[in-house]
Amino acid sequence: MAKGENFTAGRIAKLECEAGKQQTIYPDAKTPGLGLRVTAAGAKSYVFETRLNGQTLRVTIGDVRTWPVGQSASRKQPASKTLTDQGETRAAAQGASCRHRKSPTRPPSGRI
Repeated sequence: MAKGENFTAGRIAKLECEAGKQQTIYPDAKTPGLGLRVTAAGAKSYVFETRLNGQTLRVTIGDVRTWPVGQSASRKQPASKTLTDQGETRAAAQGASCRHRKSPTRPPSGRI
């Protein structure tokens, strides 16, 4: 993502999708990898974007109405960035941990 401006509630409210495009991604200047996706329909959501093995990875964090400006950056970026810096994607990391877990044995349900 190109370098942008710091996200504020006022700035986010004013951003719109560029004419003729399905979506526009606006980068945040303060938090590397954090962006705001604005669709042609007007939906706005935070995204985290990075590169891994020459490919761009973009993960949706959540809708701007759900995530206040400060929370989107502080909660998602560090964990996602750490994984990609180590050459992994979150899905790959979760898949690896799931394969090594044993599923607990459950007794039959006691429904009447």
